[in-house]
Amino acid sequence: MKPDAFRQRRQDRWVFIGMALLYALMATFYWRPIRVLAKPDEAAHLLYVYQVREGVLWPVWDPAPSGLWHVDERSQPPLYYWLAALVTAPTPVSDPHTWIEENPFFLHMAPYGNGARAIPRAEGAPFMYALRVFSWLLGLLVLAAAYRGARVWAPSPLAFLPGFLLLLTPTFLFLQTGITNTALAIVWATLLYGEMLAAWRRGFQAVPAWRWTLLLGLALYTRHDALFLLFPLFVLLLWGMWRGERVWPVVKGVGSALLLSLPLWVRNVWLYHDPLVRRALALRPEPLSWPTLFSSEAGRLFKTFFIEAGEGFILAPDVFYYAVGGFLILAGWGLARRGRGKGFDFLLSLFLPILVVAFFATRRYYIDAPRYLLTMGFPFFLLWAWGIYGWHDKRLDGLLLWGWGLLSAMVVLYVVLPVYEPRPARVSGPPQATFARGLHLYEARVLPGEGEWRIFLAWGASERVPKNYVVFVHAYNRAGELVAQEDTHPLYGAYPTSWWEPGFAWWDPHRLILPAGGCRDGLRIAIGLYDWETKQRLIPQLHDKAISSDGTVVIYPPQAIPRGKK
Repeated sequence: MKPDAFRQRRQDRWVFIGMALLYALMATFYWRPIRVLAKPDEAAHLLYVYQVREGVLWPVWDPAPSGLWHVDERSQPPLYYWLAALVTAPTPVSDPHTWIEENPFFLHMAPYGNGARAIPRAEGAPFMYALRVFSWLLGLLVLAAAYRGARVWAPSPLAFLPGFLLLLTPTFLFLQTGITNTALAIVWATLLYGEMLAAWRRGFQAVPAWRWTLLLGLALYTRHDALFLLFPLFVLLLWGMWRGERVWPVVKGVGSALLLSLPLWVRNVWLYHDPLVRRALALRPEPLSWPTLFSSEAGRLFKTFFIEAGEGFILAPDVFYYAVGGFLILAGWGLARRGRGKGFDFLLSLFLPILVVAFFATRRYYIDAPRYLLTMGFPFFLLWAWGIYGWHDKRLDGLLLWGWGLLSAMVVLYVVLPVYEPRPARVSGPPQATFARGLHLYEARVLPGEGEWRIFLAWGASERVPKNYVVFVHAYNRAGELVAQEDTHPLYGAYPTSWWEPGFAWWDPHRLILPAGGCRDGLRIAIGLYDWETKQRLIPQLHDKAISSDGTVVIYPPQAIPRGKK
């Protein structure tokens, strides 16, 4: 081996090790290995893995609502779940139905907070931990694939920049620390984009047909959404024919992958009468109109182009999106200047189909569909980051990179952690109410609003609680009629009672949406705890030693319960 080549490989190795260490550090901020199933449909993915471990090689989705998982992932291709079952084989686990319970908040209201659908108890922790580690290791493969693809276009260490920005992106970190087949689909998508770049730069003959077959085939057997990769592949073929290259290896490889995936589509049509089994996902009742596309919840589509702090339910304040948009504008400007004659038009043309597919998917089919499409295309989109180096003032390159890192850290601290981590409450004196099993309510704060009222409950425990209890917040009018309610596990499922640490007091946020025209005069707000399975309320003992026979503690009007000290 030539000395220069040896030094280059050693440099590449150390660059990747540095990226891996930074990835491990950033992933710890998103690392929730035991506490909740709050990440993308984790309960449904977990059930699939469990059934494969029990010998059901390819589970069948039951279109009828079944227990905990009304969004069913068992319609998905099996590759991720086969691998996950092998990786977690040494970890004992019982039927998830015995240690997971539904979050009722997700059932009766639009999902706020983290949108958690199911809450685990402690006995499932080792199994969840093993699956999270598996996804985290897949993230290392994504970084390696992104670095390999970037080396086609830029020398080391400049080629590490896309991977560096990727590992600072909240969407990537969120998915690669969760139980989801998207964690594996991103690996195949990134590798496939690398082959597209190699075909463009080195010629179509440089990439053998078997690579196209292998990578596209693996992607299709991992997730249905991998079909979107056909769009950039089609654009690649058009470029090849326009340049007069022999594109037969690509056609042969893609055709072979589609032929090998034929059993998947035939099975879906035979069992579900739909090749994509769209009924298993959250369908939009009707297509969005063009005006609502820009004004309603679909507006998050445009934010998805920039950044997501977690699966569509945890959206950062607009200032974060403006900041990220500014970074991308600067990068695009620099790449346009630097990339003339170097394939900038090719990069842009490959990414445009993804935007088009995401746009129409959001309008017609799935709520929040772009988060999947754009995440798998994101490693490629980050190639635009090279434009930072093409900006007009080289002295600001480092400032921009540090700025991106600071922005990511701010998203973690001010967007992600407040949703997942309970905020400590400073309390003194006796609790205002004590429920069974040593569950204490120390203080309640009510912040009235025009239509939305915010409620903050300071909870604590004096002993370990083996069961998860639901918090209810009910509002009654002067006539005693229920006018608004919220029933949810504490912290919207992120901190269930079975995980409460004895001696730790913390704030549990809630919100009530009062009916239009509702008057606060005569309004009464009561809270309490109940068993989700039996619907039996816990009977509290109030601060004056009285027993609340109906299982409620009135927190509004404020004179109904004295405030604890801060």
